[in-house]
Amino acid sequence: MRIKCGNCGEIYDLYSDLGGTLFKCQTCGALLQLPPSDGKDLNSLKLCPHCGKLTDSDLVCSHCGEVLLDLGNGIARQSGRKRCIYRLLALFLGGWGIHNFYAGRRTAAGIQLALGLILITLPLVFLWAWYELFTVTEDGNGRKMT
Repeated sequence: MRIKCGNCGEIYDLYSDLGGTLFKCQTCGALLQLPPSDGKDLNSLKLCPHCGKLTDSDLVCSHCGEVLLDLGNGIARQSGRKRCIYRLLALFLGGWGIHNFYAGRRTAAGIQLALGLILITLPLVFLWAWYELFTVTEDGNGRKMT
């Protein structure tokens, strides 16, 4: 079933058997009442940590395909990003936050870019990037960079 939030206009594709339940808009937080039908409760669905959409699978997100099950071997928690590339970007372009854009750490990257563009603070941002060169091991989604 496809519904549209009356508050912000966000469109959601939901399972048709969720009818009659309340649904919280992930954009604006408004509560939406779904048309009635019989079926699953919203409590049986899980929020994918990668894309933020609701999925009924415990193994793989039906929207983005992200593996949700951690088998204890760390495979599900690994990022596709390489730490050696992150380190090279931090070493050479760290003053502008390029390494954090690569890792998906957008907030830190935006701050570093803004400070790096102000040439007075550029040395400070390079020191920040050097610190991250040795300490950051996870990407913006919390997954370990290989």
